[in-house]
Amino acid sequence: MFTAVGSFGTAVGLACMKTSHERQNPSFCNLIWISGLVICGLGNVLNGISLQIGNVMLMAASSALTLVFNQIVAIFFLKEKLTRFDILALFLITSGSLSCMINSKTRKVEQTPDQLYEMLASPSSVAYILFVTIFSVVSRVADKRTRRHVLEAVAGLDNDTTL
Repeated sequence: MFTAVGSFGTAVGLACMKTSHERQNPSFCNLIWISGLVICGLGNVLNGISLQIGNVMLMAASSALTLVFNQIVAIFFLKEKLTRFDILALFLITSGSLSCMINSKTRKVEQTPDQLYEMLASPSSVAYILFVTIFSVVSRVADKRTRRHVLEAVAGLDNDTTL
């Protein structure tokens, strides 16, 4: 619970700080930026408390929800647009985080290097690694193509205005 509230606090704090930067106000004397810094700091304190009293695996899995909270806060407070890739990313992050939280064990288990290697070489781990690698490459290629089209469009606009 501390981690979820801490993650949400961190997301709200970052949104406040970004709002201040978008308004181009000096950050050291801007109440919005200072509020964001304090909220972000409190969120991190809550995350630290949860590390001391909870299961590290649960804390790590639930702290991944920070990215989900960041996106939600950005949509409502910063008026950012939600794309298909954002929806896919939110789904993957949420499902992966919830899967880790559901499957985490509450008792400590010591594992040998051989057991860790067996877990890494398991079909589900290999499938996950391949999926993440392919998704990353496809996302990178799509991002480069989008940037190239934007740059070409901007260059075309520059050429049209010089005529």
